[in-house]
Amino acid sequence: ICRMTTDFSYALITVVIPIIVMITFGLLTISNVQNSRRRVFTTTVTQFSNNGPNQSERWRKTDYYLLVMLLVQTVLYCFFTLPQAIQKMYSTMTESQIKSPLQNTIENLAFNILLLLTYFSSGIPFYIYTLCGGKIFRQTLINVLKRISKRCT
Repeated sequence: ICRMTTDFSYALITVVIPIIVMITFGLLTISNVQNSRRRVFTTTVTQFSNNGPNQSERWRKTDYYLLVMLLVQTVLYCFFTLPQAIQKMYSTMTESQIKSPLQNTIENLAFNILLLLTYFSSGIPFYIYTLCGGKIFRQTLINVLKRISKRCT
């Protein structure tokens, strides 16, 4: 019973709660960005009426990309962390069964591979922001890499 509780709490703490927090705060951030842009947009439109629609379209695209990045990050986090939690629950459920050494080795290998995938989930935001984040993040990354290469040579 203790191991079952530990594995269930592990799945809850490492998978379910982070996903809920990620989605909640991501949506709140997107909503906050939209609200602040609306305030800035109304002030800008009253001062410069000819720049309004073009700026509004860019903001809409940016909001769309933010939402896509949030959804991609959440789906990939689920993809990389959920299997390990399921494997831990499986090993707990089948703990009382008699297993061959080969079966134990296979389960340990599966656990270690899935644990490695769980570690990959920590690096997901970097790749998402690099690939989907837009020109500013990529340009900053390129500048940092250029500075590092200049120092090394």
